[in-house]
Amino acid sequence: MSDDYAFDAQVLNGLVRSASVIRVYDRGASGSRPRDVEPVLKISDRAELDELARLLEVSRSTGIYCMCLGDSAFELLDHEGTAVDVLGWHHGSTLR
Repeated sequence: MSDDYAFDAQVLNGLVRSASVIRVYDRGASGSRPRDVEPVLKISDRAELDELARLLEVSRSTGIYCMCLGDSAFELLDHEGTAVDVLGWHHGSTLR
């Protein structure tokens, strides 16, 4: 794995756990941006954010890197409403 794609599960999990809002989009992501303009779901309730963070928690890299845009996208926003990162959900089992 090249340094450009270095993976740190703790950093990724920390980003998801620290999000104040997570917007879910239906059509994946391209270039770190959701493909859809409007989210299908916006989560800001702390208990729901914590549950989603638990469900998205990763422990290791799969080493798999596909070229598709993903099935869905999760946009992580901080407490000021600024997008921190976008995670693409791929093949029903992996995040990018």
